[in-house]
Amino acid sequence: MLLPRWEPPEEWKVKLNPDGSVYMKTMQGKAGGVIRNHRGDWLMGDSRFVGVH
Repeated sequence: MLLPRWEPPEEWKVKLNPDGSVYMKTMQGKAGGVIRNHRGDWLMGDSRFVGVH
């Protein structure tokens, strides 16, 4: 199985990688993301509960 590979942005740019999930049994959603620079250094990230839908 080939897993996805992170590709860096162009030099001196940043890249946002968002993600989210829903637990189907309760319909609770969560979301998050990370921002990295062109060298792959972590700059900022966030995760949060987004409620029941």
